[in-house]
Amino acid sequence: MEVVQRCSLNILQIKISQPKETSPKFRYEKMTSFFAGSQPTVMDPMERMNVYIGNTNMGEGVFAKKDLFPFQLICYYSGLFISHEDAKTMFSNMSLNELKTNSRYLVNYNSTHLLDVPSGNLAQFRSSLGHKVNHSFRPNSRFVHARSPRFGNVTAIESLTFIKRGSEVLISYGYQNISNPFLDWYK
Repeated sequence: MEVVQRCSLNILQIKISQPKETSPKFRYEKMTSFFAGSQPTVMDPMERMNVYIGNTNMGEGVFAKKDLFPFQLICYYSGLFISHEDAKTMFSNMSLNELKTNSRYLVNYNSTHLLDVPSGNLAQFRSSLGHKVNHSFRPNSRFVHARSPRFGNVTAIESLTFIKRGSEVLISYGYQNISNPFLDWYK
């Protein structure tokens, strides 16, 4: 399926063509602590239109594929949906170094659940790209809750300002204290 958008006389026009036989077919799949969907390497269609992964001084980052306007949904942060109780069990016997490695993409979803990705390697997981958005103390985007037809209720990334095509999408991770042992990479 191809989706084409354009603006004419300040009215958004959307044209949708019939899907190609080789196109992936998406459906809602409930995320769990051990299941992040049956198509972990198939990029979300909205993200395919909005962003791409590029290299930064931090490794990989998310960049605007087109001009993004304030309060526009940019990409999703989906993957494993882990209860706080399950997280205590999963991470309880890890060393500090193991915790740094295994919780690198872990974010709070709400008061009872966390979101994580099964792998930071894009060859293994790219169905959503929110986990590749880098931190900045001067962000141009923020975390929001969204409902995705594919992932259900998830965290998403929304633009705060105009983001020019080719610019990196940056978000505040909410860091208060740079002396945190999990932030060795930031020094």
